[in-house]
Amino acid sequence: MGATGKRRYPRDELKVRLDFYDQSVVMYVLEEGIVTTKMVSSQDVALALLRDIPLGSGVLPENALWWQHRQDGAPVVALWRPPQVWPVALQLEPFKHHGVFGYRCPD
Repeated sequence: MGATGKRRYPRDELKVRLDFYDQSVVMYVLEEGIVTTKMVSSQDVALALLRDIPLGSGVLPENALWWQHRQDGAPVVALWRPPQVWPVALQLEPFKHHGVFGYRCPD
């Protein structure tokens, strides 16, 4: 407030409130003194908050097909590999080796 006790800027009015519960999210919207409530998806809330945060990959590795961030924030990158025979180990029980086979991928 200024020296005269008057505000130099408009009051910041509450527009929306979100309450997070174990199984749901409730949104309260305040307009012209009226409060309306509705259930919203936590995914919709997250996407709305991320809308203004740019996500970019920067420079991707050679032969990268796509990238994403996991829920824990770790990046995941899918790489294209030329067709070849990949060794695949078969294990049906813990600590018991059942053999290694050649698997042509992609085929």
